[in-house]
Amino acid sequence: MIEIQFQYRAFVQLKVKHNYYAKNLDRDIHFVPTAQSLALAREMGLLIKNSEGGISISYDVPNGDALWHYLKNNDHVEFNFLLISTNNSFINFTDMATESVGKIFHFNTLNAKKSQEGAYLLHQEKYVSTQDGISLKRGDFYYPIKSKKVRLELKNDEGKKIIEEEVVDRDNYLFQLSNLPQGRYTILEDGKEQYQFAYVNQQIPRGAGVAMITVSINGNDKKDLMEQLERGEVLKSKEYLLHFDSRSTYWKYFIVSKYKLPLEKSGIQSENEDVTFNGPEKVKLPNGDMAYVFEASKPLPLNEIPKYNLKLSKNKKAGNGEAYLNRLPTPSPDSIKPESRDASAKVFSELIVYL
Repeated sequence: MIEIQFQYRAFVQLKVKHNYYAKNLDRDIHFVPTAQSLALAREMGLLIKNSEGGISISYDVPNGDALWHYLKNNDHVEFNFLLISTNNSFINFTDMATESVGKIFHFNTLNAKKSQEGAYLLHQEKYVSTQDGISLKRGDFYYPIKSKKVRLELKNDEGKKIIEEEVVDRDNYLFQLSNLPQGRYTILEDGKEQYQFAYVNQQIPRGAGVAMITVSINGNDKKDLMEQLERGEVLKSKEYLLHFDSRSTYWKYFIVSKYKLPLEKSGIQSENEDVTFNGPEKVKLPNGDMAYVFEASKPLPLNEIPKYNLKLSKNKKAGNGEAYLNRLPTPSPDSIKPESRDASAKVFSELIVYL
C-alpha cells in the first residue's frame, strides 16, 4: 500500500485585530475566500485554512516544484478574501463612517508596508480609515456620462485594461461585470481616473461584508517566492494585518432622580483616568421627565470591557467624596447617535440613568 504524506506550510497569512475586543474576535469576525479563489487554490494544490484571528494559504512543501512551475507559467495569480462580521453593531463600535451603505474597504497586498512588529500593514495609516473605503458593486451597473464624446476604460487593480470603448452621444454606459473576477476596478475617462469600485458577487448577508482583501502573487512577491523554491528552501510565511480602531463617542448621561435629589451640584468623575464631563444642564425628556445632562468633554473609546470607572459624585468638586452612584453604567455599542450625516459630525452615546 502506497502511503501519501502531505506537509503543508503557510506562506501567506491574513490577520485582523480590533481595539474594541478584549480577546477572541473570531466569534464575530472571519475571512471567507471567494469561490474563484477556492477553485484557484485547488488548481495550484494549495490549502486555504482558517486560523486564530485570520486565514492562511499553505503549500505542500515536498511538492514545491509544482508550485514553482505554476508560477512560472501563469502571469496573473491572485486570491480574494472577504472579511465578514456577524456582529450587527460592528459599524457602531468601529472607527469608520456611520453612513457605509454601498461601501466596502479594499486592500491589496501589493500596497502593504512592513510594520515595526514584522507584519505587513494592508492600510497606509496606523488603522483602517475612511480613505480605504470604495464603492461596492454586486453586478452590472450604468455609469453616467456627461461628455458628448468620451473614451472609457476599465482597469483591474494591477492596471490591466479590461474594457476600452469610445462612447458618443449617450447619457450612460452599461458596465457588465458578470464575467469578470471579483476585485477592485477603476474607470477612466480619456485617460483620467474617475471612479473606483469593488466588484463582489459573493452571496453574503447585507451589511456583513466589511472588507475585500486581494492577495496578489505577482511582481517582486512572485519573484521572491520562485527564488526561494529554486533554492529548495521552505517558503517564509508573510503575515498581512488589518487593524481596526474602536469608535470614540461623546458619552452623554441623562440622570433622572425619582426622589428629587439636588443634582444641580453633582458631577461625573473617573477614578483612574483623566476624563471630565460638562454639566449638569437641566432638560426635559420626551416622556416629560426632568433630567440633568452630563456630556464628556472629549470623545471616549468604546470597548468590550469598560475602560473607565465613572461615578456620580454629590459635588463636582468633591474628588473622592460621597457619591449618589459609585459606578455608572457605560455605553453599549448597540446604539450611537451621529449629530448629522456629515462625515465629521460628532457621534454620541446616550444613557438614561434613574436614581
